[in-house]
Amino acid sequence: MQISGLFQRCKHIAPLLAAPASLLLLQGQAKAILIFEILQTGSNVTINANGSISQLNAYWFQVSNPGGAIQANQAGIAAGVRPSCTWDFYAVTGPSDFGTGGLLWADTSSGDCVQSYKTALGLPVSYVPGTPLSASMTFENKTLADFGLSSTSGLLGEWVLTGTSEKFQVWAGPAPTSNVPGPVPLLGAAAALGWSRRLRKRIASPLITPPQA
Repeated sequence: MQISGLFQRCKHIAPLLAAPASLLLLQGQAKAILIFEILQTGSNVTINANGSISQLNAYWFQVSNPGGAIQANQAGIAAGVRPSCTWDFYAVTGPSDFGTGGLLWADTSSGDCVQSYKTALGLPVSYVPGTPLSASMTFENKTLADFGLSSTSGLLGEWVLTGTSEKFQVWAGPAPTSNVPGPVPLLGAAAALGWSRRLRKRIASPLITPPQA
């Protein structure tokens, strides 16, 4: 194969590679995030934790504790706490608090052991980075006002794991779905598949060398 012919073929293939390569790059740059939502559900308050953390900093300390509680004046939320719950804690930086409420104990709780605090994030013991987390707890016959929140709607605070770009957020009310990074959109995946098929057809077609002058 002549050099000129190879160059011309690569010129035709390059645009086909650009789209899927860009999609893969965007997917690799997506950041994980852990979201705590404090919700008024009828006559109760529910706290849900969902998301993941893809990178951990240096392990700090470990704590075992029964029950489930929120202490808003110290920016602490324990979600999905059970009597056998044990956390590994990791240092974080962020706001010093998000409300003026006192210590309230949850009536029911379930899910993973997840606890946020103004200086630390507690995750299940031996947590594998990137593993989905889901937890919930309910405070019966309570309102958001009982927690002394600085706001009853919107973002209350954001904390970052020290030395990483990983973060968790606390919201009063539901967090916007667009706030949580997701996989490559279906339309993007379909476009990548289409480009891939065209690329395979182009590669499979016989090379026609233009006649030499």
